[in-house]
Amino acid sequence: MTETLHWYAETSGGVQTGNCTVTENGGALHLTADLPAGTLKAVRAEMPWTMEADERLFMNGYQTWTYSPELDRNGKLRGTDHIPGFLRKKYAFDRYGDYHFAPYGHQKGQSHGFSYCYFRKGKQFRLVASLDETPGYTILRYDSGKALLTLERDCAGVEHPGGSFPLLDLFFAEGGETEVFDGWFQAMGIKPRTEKKLAGYSSWYNRYQDITEDTIREDLTGCRSLLCLGDLFQIDDGWEPEVGDWLETDAQKFPHGLKGMVEEIHAAGFQAGLWLAPFVCEKDSALFRQHPDWLLKVDGAPWCCGSNWSSFYALDSTTRPCWTICAGYLTWC
Repeated sequence: MTETLHWYAETSGGVQTGNCTVTENGGALHLTADLPAGTLKAVRAEMPWTMEADERLFMNGYQTWTYSPELDRNGKLRGTDHIPGFLRKKYAFDRYGDYHFAPYGHQKGQSHGFSYCYFRKGKQFRLVASLDETPGYTILRYDSGKALLTLERDCAGVEHPGGSFPLLDLFFAEGGETEVFDGWFQAMGIKPRTEKKLAGYSSWYNRYQDITEDTIREDLTGCRSLLCLGDLFQIDDGWEPEVGDWLETDAQKFPHGLKGMVEEIHAAGFQAGLWLAPFVCEKDSALFRQHPDWLLKVDGAPWCCGSNWSSFYALDSTTRPCWTICAGYLTWC
């Protein structure tokens, strides 16, 4: 199937439009345009795209906390609008994924995603994907009622000096799952991994935060008969006093620290792993109390990212203290 893609690009200095021909199995498509100097306001494109009644649509979510199921032709993504406002505010439900800044339509057959999407009929896939997110995320939107696929470059507010600008770098493929995704990775210059896959055990899915020296030792004993030599044995969340305080262990849970546990893991023939989340801290942590200047702020106040733990906050990754302390974590580990 061959369709015409219409594009639109606007800076504060003017507007450019154009079109090109696209086929569903056409491979790479690099759209560029000479744009006038100024602040970028919008870059988008749209094309007819019919979804069959027995096809399923997957829109890649903003990140792993985004609700991203396969949808039928009348399906729609679920935002957080149905949650009462006082609960959204108390538990920061809209801070996960893109719920705080991306509009969620209430019409059936409308959905959106980031970087790629596919339409699947049985084992056959039609893939639409981005090859380069450097100029800004590629946002895909689909409306089955209009049979319309829209693509946007998330670049509003960027200053453009004038001249050539990469509007969209896209990849279109049709075929089996391995065929289309391997083709996409190859088009991005990503080579297959040749290293042995790492397998192992994490305490999280068995214990969550309820871990101690005794429970870790109990799990390690069990893993001796399940894992292979060289596999990973990971101590997950719960070893730290509070999320964000990564330079010490919970003295009640691990009164002897972690060194002895690591030695036992190595003695069993496994690699030792340790979970941490270096770019966040919870409200009850010493880091939150002692270094509020390290936190990401919106309108002068620390930005709550969600309700996990005692509610958690992001460190401002644009500041030197953030990178200094994160480098220290890695050295300590």
